Amino acid sequence: MQRYFAIDKKENLLIVSENDLHHIKNVMRKKNGDKVEVVYEDILYLGMINDNEISIIEIIDEKKSNQIIRIIIPFLKETKLDFILQKATELNASEVILIETERSVVKIKENKLEEKLKRWNKICKEAAEQSKRLEVPTVKFLTSPNVFSLTGVKLICHPNAKQTVTNSLKNIGSCDTINILIGPEGGFSPKEVSIFEKNGFSPINLGENILRVETVPLFLLSILYYKNLE
Repeated sequence: MQRYFAIDKKENLLIVSENDLHHIKNVMRKKNGDKVEVVYEDILYLGMINDNEISIIEIIDEKKSNQIIRIIIPFLKETKLDFILQKATELNASEVILIETERSVVKIKENKLEEKLKRWNKICKEAAEQSKRLEVPTVKFLTSPNVFSLTGVKLICHPNAKQTVTNSLKNIGSCDTINILIGPEGGFSPKEVSIFEKNGFSPINLGENILRVETVPLFLLSILYYKNLE
């Protein structure tokens, strides 16, 4: 059954966006009386189509874990970033935070950022619907000072780190909030690593193989996903 995310709830009615309403009626060919799954505020409802609204039949499921997993990555080429957003959503990332780094190949002009963020958040929404999640990850841009002030466990991926990823995630896998910082294709500069360390980010080593930047989030999120299944 197709899943949608409501934008509002009024008593026993769930309100979806115009785009989703169009998809329900004109793409999926649903009619009044047909049933759909709708999520609102981390609660999954079984609903029945009623003109431009959806009547609640029953609650099917609720979000059970409040763990926040943030993936912090630099701006990347469009195809790579789209892939990361889609797969990070499937693997239960809570937020994807975009930053600028010294060695970032891609730079986003300030006047284009809002439009880009809308597109990236739409990718996450569609991936959340497809993967049957109860929440949509948010995508946002933060400057370095705002990244420094993030709460929770803070990790930075670095090939020369002594601490291994398995030991790190084994120890902190059940923490309420985990922030994982991933560098660009050329890696972080020594200066950047030093600054992040001074602001609470602990370096972790991902193993002998050098992974592409688009592989790293999937690798790390898969480990956390597995641990949460135990």
